[in-house]
Amino acid sequence: MVPSPQALARAPAARFAPRPSPTPRPAAPQSPSTSAAAPSTTNEAPGKARPPVELAQIEAARDRLEGSIEHTPYVRSRSLSAITGAQVSLKLESFQVTGSFKARGALNRLLALTPEEKARGVVAASAGNHAQGLAHHGRALGVGVSIVMPKAAPDVKVRRTKALGADVHLIGDSFDEACQAARRMGRDEHKTFVSAFDDADVIAGQGTIGLEVLEAEPDVVVVPVGGGGLVSGIATAIKARKPDAEIVGVQAALVPSMVRALEQGAPTLVPAQKTLADGIAVRQVGAHCVDLCQRHVDRVVTVDEDEIEAAVVHLLESDRTVAEGAGAVSVAALLTGRVPDIAGTKVAAIVSGGNIDLPVLQRLIAKHATPPTAAPSSSSSAAPT
Repeated sequence: MVPSPQALARAPAARFAPRPSPTPRPAAPQSPSTSAAAPSTTNEAPGKARPPVELAQIEAARDRLEGSIEHTPYVRSRSLSAITGAQVSLKLESFQVTGSFKARGALNRLLALTPEEKARGVVAASAGNHAQGLAHHGRALGVGVSIVMPKAAPDVKVRRTKALGADVHLIGDSFDEACQAARRMGRDEHKTFVSAFDDADVIAGQGTIGLEVLEAEPDVVVVPVGGGGLVSGIATAIKARKPDAEIVGVQAALVPSMVRALEQGAPTLVPAQKTLADGIAVRQVGAHCVDLCQRHVDRVVTVDEDEIEAAVVHLLESDRTVAEGAGAVSVAALLTGRVPDIAGTKVAAIVSGGNIDLPVLQRLIAKHATPPTAAPSSSSSAAPT
């Protein structure tokens, strides 16, 4: 059920990953599209390494992907706006090709393959959304795709990936174990391994969402975080054009890998835990992603399982939107006050995917849906005169 304003006032303080205060950056001039990195548009200290992805790469990705991915809806959420006091809009990547933002980065990486790499095919590990993106675009490009998924991957994602023509292997009890198996397969079969998040082309592809969101000039952008590719790309694009915008990442509290990485200053392995947000249940984030988050992300907060479940049902009940657990964590953060001091601002919440098993959705509805108001019984009505 949607929390009351009183419950919001009692919400626990946000759990932030410590991060140095960002150095103000001037907005970057629009660069000509090119696959090569443009000169840095940030005020980095002399001698500091350039970031793995910059605005020009994201702009080039946007041009390459044009016509092959959806410019997804950006819609006002009246319910979230009323609850938070902000003007909240939802960026619905659940309407993307294959039902997730992953189709963007997957295509951008496939388009960067050499003819020899295309002929040998690619392999990847995925909880399901990256898999579907690669399979969909791989089939269109004539690139063979092998996918390793954890054994507990949602059935809907497994079935759809197979239907798209990919060779699917269920290996391991977590994404990270599946990833190790996929890397071994790539070495043994001479296939190109395509990371779900720690790859410059993948990050640039995901960053095209940031360019679309920028059209609404938001003050705050709330983004789901798993391995870090989505938030890294979006933050890079938005901070280059609107450096005063606040970027807030959201993770499942059971798998806070980006929170730990930012605390430690490097990717750090966290224990495996089962979460409804399977699409972001990554035990160790990418090194490129940590670098970009340190530069551009203002804070990372976490949400609990009950809060994720309630957010999925809230989106269905109040915004008529189907979201998977990972896609709904941004909304969970807003519902629970994890993103404070936003009244009067323009907020963009990224709903990153909608691939959820129907039996799971039915269980969540039964647990969290607002009960209908009972109609007056006939015995309580006035007697005819």
